[in-house]
Amino acid sequence: MNKKVVESLVKVGALDQFGKRSALIASLETIRDKYKPRNNTDQQGLFGEDLDKIAGPRDFKLPEMSEFTDDELQRYEKQLLGFSLSGKPISELVERFRGLATHRISQIESGEQISDMKIVGIIGDMRIVVTRRTGDEMAFAKVDDGTGKMEVVIFPKVYKLVKGLLMAKKPLVFAGKLEVREDSQVMIVGSLSDPLLPPTDAVVVSVPKHVAVGQLASLKNLLLKHPGSSGVVLRFEGTKKDFPLPFKITWSPELAELVSDLLQGAALR
Repeated sequence: MNKKVVESLVKVGALDQFGKRSALIASLETIRDKYKPRNNTDQQGLFGEDLDKIAGPRDFKLPEMSEFTDDELQRYEKQLLGFSLSGKPISELVERFRGLATHRISQIESGEQISDMKIVGIIGDMRIVVTRRTGDEMAFAKVDDGTGKMEVVIFPKVYKLVKGLLMAKKPLVFAGKLEVREDSQVMIVGSLSDPLLPPTDAVVVSVPKHVAVGQLASLKNLLLKHPGSSGVVLRFEGTKKDFPLPFKITWSPELAELVSDLLQGAALR
């Protein structure tokens, strides 16, 4: 095999039994130089009967070094195979942030229009275009939340603010409205955020209309167990009033999920 073939086998994980992919790639030249037939015309047997013809030390060890990051491993696999073998399913990556979403893509009915919605998903295909009128950039993308895919449009004003997040292959929170354009549903993105970063303003907890008093008491106790520096506001569905709470909390995806489960679908946003 030539170097390119061996390098490709390493990058997709076919040689993982021999060591870290990063160390194998770094050592390819050394390995090829130390372990080669004394006579280039000799062809090695399939079952190792002519290993004595191979020169070089038998105690060679790979260098100690960090493995490629998960993103790098998945990128190599996708480049060479068209898909990732080591990457986690999108549904698994998104699951911990379900409490931040108001909708799952698979549950949205065909032709439905929604004025205020949030989905949590990972960007797949994306196309950047330049507007004719102003020359500003905007984006069209496909978002996958593990239950389905949806087309989203990010206009120039929003794109300028969030373009740094668009290249990250990780769960993001898309907030905006769902419209029907040219017989297809498209989400117009009003804001985009990384769920692993704390919000800059107060956390708003949407409380369902028929919440029980006991649930509100449990909610208070739950929030008090996570003291921090972020304000928290209760917003009761069906009213336009916000009720700031007299304490602050530490926002986290785990807390968002606990709140959502407690209030049977209330969204933290």
